[in-house]
Amino acid sequence: SKISVSDGDRKKGLLYLDSVFYISEKIDTRINAVKGLKAEQLFSLQLAEKKAAEEDDLKQRNKQRNIFFLVSLFFLFLSVFFIYNNNQKKLKLKLLSEKKLVETELESAQMELSEYINQINLKAIETLHWDDIRINTTDQINRFMDLFSKLNPGFIQKIKYSLSAITPAELRFLCLSKIRITDNQMSIILGVNVNTVRQTRKRLKGKYKFETNESIYAFVDSI
Repeated sequence: SKISVSDGDRKKGLLYLDSVFYISEKIDTRINAVKGLKAEQLFSLQLAEKKAAEEDDLKQRNKQRNIFFLVSLFFLFLSVFFIYNNNQKKLKLKLLSEKKLVETELESAQMELSEYINQINLKAIETLHWDDIRINTTDQINRFMDLFSKLNPGFIQKIKYSLSAITPAELRFLCLSKIRITDNQMSIILGVNVNTVRQTRKRLKGKYKFETNESIYAFVDSI
């Protein structure tokens, strides 16, 4: 442009100068467009990175929350297990204690009943008369039946249920049969003679279809 002007061709010089300005504007426009695109891309990239960081942060928080939930659930389960296990141990100890108490009561009843019968037998041997000692008063019968019930829980109730028409005398006969004493001993305890004992057995056999004496013992042993 300067050469053209110096040669006197001002018009050509201006034309070159206008072309330079035009090209310069085009280049500036292109540069600005590129800068704008880069800025937009940079903004998009920053936005994507920010979004990715937020998602990572959310995932991390969710992970920590899940870990906390699982740990809490584990400790809750562990606490429930220890509480349950402790309660089971207490229940077991309570049952063992109750079992020991019942066994002690049964043993005591066994000893008391055995001593009671032995005293009767000893007295019978000394006197040699069955009618010297009798268990036929209400107090005597109640005491004997109470001791027998402690030693054989549920026996009397089951007998009454199985043999609904049983009489008190027949019931006492079956209770004494349960503890395996002889007819002579039974006659002493009941305050009757031996024939009465045998008649009671015979009446029971006919009334409840017991074929033999052994069947009566088998019946009381099964209860």
